[in-house]
Amino acid sequence: MAVCSYIKPDGQRCKAQPMRGENFCYAHNPAYRERRLAASRRGGKLGGRGRPRREIQGVKERLLRLADLVERGVFDPRDANTIAQLMNVFLRALETERRLEELAALEQRVAALEEQGGYTWTANR
Repeated sequence: MAVCSYIKPDGQRCKAQPMRGENFCYAHNPAYRERRLAASRRGGKLGGRGRPRREIQGVKERLLRLADLVERGVFDPRDANTIAQLMNVFLRALETERRLEELAALEQRVAALEEQGGYTWTANR
């Protein structure tokens, strides 16, 4: 089986399989350098997996404080209900954003696989 022609800085050869009809794997093929850089820039803007958890934790803390204020009679339950509905919309938006980020990452992985091995993927299979 053929291996990528790239030689690492430590002198060892890359062990990945080269792309069809190429000498290099996707990660080392000079023809795809700009595409890889663009993908890494997009990936850096996605925010990481920790951000949604912090935001969700913040919503939970606010809801608990709000419930406490309602329970003590300091805050009107109708107003608290409105705030809780708005927080629910925020949480749904977070979930939608997470799913879009996952989809973008998946599309990127599928594109890389298609380029490496000539695989094609369609949603109607």
